[in-house]
Amino acid sequence: MGDTEDNVKQEKKVVFVTVGTTLFDALVRTVDTKEVKQELIRKGYTHLVIQMGRGSYTPTKSDGEDGSLAVDYFTFSPSIADHLRSASLVISHAGSGSVFETLRLGKPLIVVVNEDLMDNHQSELAEELAERKHLYCAHPQTLHQTISDMNVESLLPYLPGDATAVAKLINSTTDEPAKSHENHANKHHSSQSQFHDHHHGIGPLSSTSILIIIISSISVVVVLTIFLIIAMLKRFKYSKDGGNCRDFSNCNTSKFIAHTTIRFTPSPDVKGGCLYGSSMDRKPPGNYKGVQVFTYKELEIATNKFSEANVTGKEGYGVVYRGTLSDGTVAAIKMLHRVGKQGERAFRIEVDLLSRLHSPYLVELLGYCADQNHRLLVFEFMPNGTLQHHLHHKQYRPLDWGTRLRIALDCARALEFLHELTIPAVIHRDFKCSNILLDQNFRAKVSDFGLAKMGSDRINSQNSMHFPSNTGYLAPEYASTGKLTTKSDVYSYGVVLLQLLTGRQPVDTKQPSGEHVLVSWALPRLTNRDKVVEMVDPTMQDQYSKKDLIQVAAIAAVCVQPEADYRPLMTDVVQSLIPLVKNLSSVSSSCSSRLMNQMLCSSRPM
Repeated sequence: MGDTEDNVKQEKKVVFVTVGTTLFDALVRTVDTKEVKQELIRKGYTHLVIQMGRGSYTPTKSDGEDGSLAVDYFTFSPSIADHLRSASLVISHAGSGSVFETLRLGKPLIVVVNEDLMDNHQSELAEELAERKHLYCAHPQTLHQTISDMNVESLLPYLPGDATAVAKLINSTTDEPAKSHENHANKHHSSQSQFHDHHHGIGPLSSTSILIIIISSISVVVVLTIFLIIAMLKRFKYSKDGGNCRDFSNCNTSKFIAHTTIRFTPSPDVKGGCLYGSSMDRKPPGNYKGVQVFTYKELEIATNKFSEANVTGKEGYGVVYRGTLSDGTVAAIKMLHRVGKQGERAFRIEVDLLSRLHSPYLVELLGYCADQNHRLLVFEFMPNGTLQHHLHHKQYRPLDWGTRLRIALDCARALEFLHELTIPAVIHRDFKCSNILLDQNFRAKVSDFGLAKMGSDRINSQNSMHFPSNTGYLAPEYASTGKLTTKSDVYSYGVVLLQLLTGRQPVDTKQPSGEHVLVSWALPRLTNRDKVVEMVDPTMQDQYSKKDLIQVAAIAAVCVQPEADYRPLMTDVVQSLIPLVKNLSSVSSSCSSRLMNQMLCSSRPM
């Protein structure tokens, strides 16, 4: 009997604490307190593993040999999946990815809300799930009490909901075709009869069963209604605060011109110089002029008869010319090669999408031409060309660390807009350095939506296109499933982030053996501080913050995770990058002040 008790006492029970890619010192500091550790020991836990993220607070390590809690910590890991699986209790920040992955694994979970960092919708989500007894919700100052009061056996398993009951409820309140209406009436009559018979003791269902069914249906409707209200409030906030602001300190997000929520119609038919059926009759607010229809003759004049002197780029899809429109606007005019049905489809998609998607982080479509066999797109002109040229062509001046960080944030905001602020979500499917353009201030905008797809990233995502030019950017799941989702865009973003860090191509056979594929070479090194420094693009000449470098490397590591579910939302990436770019501004101001003081001192007479 005594041996059995000793074995129970020695059973390893791990508490895993994760803050993701965020800075949440308040949580790390709280779990490292003597009170919380003693409470965890009292609950039977033996080990505490802390993923501390970007925080500056370092927990106290312990081997636990003196009967105390064994404590270990790390900043980032390529994957926290193994830690989640081995944990007996998870304490997490309110990031939806960590929350739902933990619930999916059936692990007891305490979500600690960081009100200084997370958006309200994430704390509301945690509170709603806590209300339904799937997890516990706490704040740093209440964590000790929550652990003391918790009973993990009382938590209910989180199961994916069945929307059948809701669908039936919606159908019953809407007009249905005559045929289905008749069937519905017959079924309704039958169900009434069954209920009537049951009421007299004839039917198969008891009163308790019927009550349970009714309560379950109402519960499903209430939950979905709550989430819908939360989503609508968030969209309203974004549309209210959006504007055309490029300074993240004064502007929360991009603005979706015309309507925050938009119903996409099928790609329009091309006839003559116009696109039919694309629902372009919505007039956006403000000074936005809308997409113009140009004749081939107008664009021929704008480019001086498509002169070679005006060519700014040649790609597989066609040629890009610099042109001046009749109103004096300098524009980039892309003349597409005739490449059959796929090229025609790409042209239609790009016009259809960009005529309705408007954000300071997307290259603006000014107009198009569909005269007879001519297919041309007219964009705002981006004088500094593509990111690809600045990273990989020696004739361009190397980008400094601050510029690279701002480009990373601009691109993250672009994908955040497409994935999370647009309904339905837009999957870019061709995100790479050559599709990132730079304006006169080296601010980045995403372009080339010919392969983009609207709709759910889980439903109807089967892909019939091939992406030969995307080698090195494609997420690994494409090879096995043939599908690309929003999480595939996140992977591509991670590859671009690695290029900004290292200056390397996604695939480069000129590199030494074992280093040809950027992700395969970089991923094992991204969580090693010394090796990260060795990876840095030598053209930056050590002109960067090592601390910021390590944090960006950690973000890249989670973005290029082989398993799509472990990649972050782009909103989380944006929130992680904002403080780093803010630091650039403060450091720049400080350096300018020091330089001015030095100049004043040197100008004084000796």
